[in-house]
Amino acid sequence: MVKLFDYHTLHITIEKATRSLTVYLRRPHLDQDTLDELEHMINWFSEHIEVESFVLTSIHDFFGKGLNPKEIKEKNTNELKKFFYSLQKIILGLLYLPQTCICDFKKGARGTHFELSLGADLRVAHKDAQFCLDHLQTGLGPSCGGIGLLSALTSPSWAKNWILSGLNFDAKQLYQSGLIINTYENNVILTKKILTHINAQSAVQKIQAKRAFLQGIRPKLEESFHQDLQFSLAGLITEDWKESALAIVEGRTPKFKSAKDVANILKSETIGQYN
Repeated sequence: MVKLFDYHTLHITIEKATRSLTVYLRRPHLDQDTLDELEHMINWFSEHIEVESFVLTSIHDFFGKGLNPKEIKEKNTNELKKFFYSLQKIILGLLYLPQTCICDFKKGARGTHFELSLGADLRVAHKDAQFCLDHLQTGLGPSCGGIGLLSALTSPSWAKNWILSGLNFDAKQLYQSGLIINTYENNVILTKKILTHINAQSAVQKIQAKRAFLQGIRPKLEESFHQDLQFSLAGLITEDWKESALAIVEGRTPKFKSAKDVANILKSETIGQYN
């Protein structure tokens, strides 16, 4: 393995034997800096089709913990919108790349990191991995594929169960849903096997097959991303996301606004427009 790039939030290595790269996320939480460097990386991949495949994973023993409460409590609505638009762009960019992308969950992922993984073509996980789509508990809605794309890749039932319950689920459930190709005890052995098989494939036919799979969901893909984001952004008016982040930092239970509270806010704003 040799070092290829000098990023602050990413560490990238190259494996010449399989013409592949491994992209390691350095930070345990997903932030704007990481998204900016991932976008640069995707642009590089799009110009280097001689690379057959790449693994998206983490330097930690888990893929990622989602958003950082300490950072979220300092953000405003516009900064959150920028983040979600950027994350959507990254996921779509991964889907449209000519290379085959494998996401290694390692021992798990939460929230936005789980959504990021949906841009991969294949996914693997440690046999003991744990996952949680905890968006609703943090006062946010899945806005980057966690509803529409996840439903297309698995089924609406799986997606609804995981999101609306907020419960942890394991690698066995992900395997049953079809979202991961396999589990492992040693990720090096499994990923090397997959990368070796990908390297032995016809380069042109591999790209065409990926495009064909994408075309199958493309009519609904961009519309589902739009719907995910619009419903999520509509809920930002509550600022429950800020309350959740503060509560986590302060070690207390968050006090979310009720639906009636929000109705009163909207009513007062509407009346104000006509006065």
